[in-house]
Amino acid sequence: MSNILRNALLDSSTWVLLASNLIVAYLAVVESWSLVTIMLIYWFQSVIIGFFNFIRILQLKEFSTKGFRIMNKRPAPTQATKTFVAFFFLFHYGFFHVGYLIFITISTLFFWQV
Repeated sequence: MSNILRNALLDSSTWVLLASNLIVAYLAVVESWSLVTIMLIYWFQSVIIGFFNFIRILQLKEFSTKGFRIMNKRPAPTQATKTFVAFFFLFHYGFFHVGYLIFITISTLFFWQV
């Protein structure tokens, strides 16, 4: 078994995520939730995951820049670089989720009822 798979199976957040998704799927069927409701739940879940990954990047004890290029140069693995990378991630992840929310909103207005 690979280290990645082993680590995922031993990580409590993996099991919490799996359990929460099973609960959402069960409730969606039992309560007859609309597609928009389900999409918003998963959108919010994704936002939460991104936020915690942002925090996780900031709290890394061993930060490496191996394979990184910023303006075609390899940056030093400093606290400033780690902070830059964390906020770079947050900006792009957040920008994607704003677009994702706009898509859900527009889809709701034109195609589905909430």
